Amino acid sequence: YMGKDLAMPWLLPAVVVVVGGVVAVGYFAGVRQRPEQVGLTTELAAVAACLIGAMATTGHRDLAWTWRNIARHGGDPNRITVAGHSAGGHLAAMMLDCLWPVYSAALPADLVKGALSISGLHDLEPIMHTPFLQPSLHLTPSQVRQASPARLPPPARGTLYAVNGGDESEEFFRQNRLIQEAWGDQRVPVCEALPGLNHFSVLESLVEPGQRLNGLALQLLRV
Repeated sequence: YMGKDLAMPWLLPAVVVVVGGVVAVGYFAGVRQRPEQVGLTTELAAVAACLIGAMATTGHRDLAWTWRNIARHGGDPNRITVAGHSAGGHLAAMMLDCLWPVYSAALPADLVKGALSISGLHDLEPIMHTPFLQPSLHLTPSQVRQASPARLPPPARGTLYAVNGGDESEEFFRQNRLIQEAWGDQRVPVCEALPGLNHFSVLESLVEPGQRLNGLALQLLRV
């Protein structure tokens, strides 16, 4: 469902999904309504063609829009969850850790109640040393410190679930463990590798009923 106001007797949890750089060569932006939640898929330029800071700014803008407008589409602005895959997982964690009243005094500190990072990038230093990405990103050590969720203080509130595919490379396992070690079990109570899934099939499992990731996402909506 897109574009029109919904006449809903109650407001549903709102889920903002941020796709990763490989998926987002183009983008889709819109509002979809399902019986159990309202979902918004947001724009994210391909990671190799967009500065990290610009991506974070896009996330801030889109989440602020969601909080201000999602009720018109049947979503509850007080129950916003962000889910992201790969580079999108990085942004999901950053949005949970955002100081929203600093970005805009009108926004609540707990604008994002929960986040789901799927094969997320929580430490950007390895990206800075990746030959096929760094020539486009031009990451600096300062940017790595400022934009790596695992190098930032943990959020004062909210919950992050971090997962990766069991068939992914060791770096994704390390990135996943790192965010729980940095933010602690209270903020990151779920840190799991899902058996038999690779970098792409783990994302597909998000929308498959009965899959562990699908269950975790539904559970996060109730936190």
